[in-house]
Amino acid sequence: MDPILFGPATIQFGTEDLGETKGGGSLNIVTSVIKEPVIGGDVIYDEVPLYGEGIIHKFEFIPGIISDSLLWKDFGELVITGASYKITLYNCQIFLPKAINFGALQQDVYDINLFFKPDSNGNLYDLEGV
Repeated sequence: MDPILFGPATIQFGTEDLGETKGGGSLNIVTSVIKEPVIGGDVIYDEVPLYGEGIIHKFEFIPGIISDSLLWKDFGELVITGASYKITLYNCQIFLPKAINFGALQQDVYDINLFFKPDSNGNLYDLEGV
């Protein structure tokens, strides 16, 4: 499956506002192809999403981002909302980079890494307005 690229957006994890992206990010869905034989000897191929990974580009400081672990947020719903789209990751973990530069003299864009898997209902993600 092709990567899902998104532009500037706001990010929300559960009820917590994580602010805006700096240039957006990307999502990669890892799938498995399943062959299903049907009557008459034909075969139907179906792509089943297994899990996903992604990156969100951030710039501004997020309150509470200081952590003693690279795993910052454990499995919850992450919503990415752009001007004309909404992406929902139903069961997502958020990982922090090893270092983030903040300050008046040097502040860089940093990447937040995502891992998401299907929830208990089998939902991995949802795209609206795309």
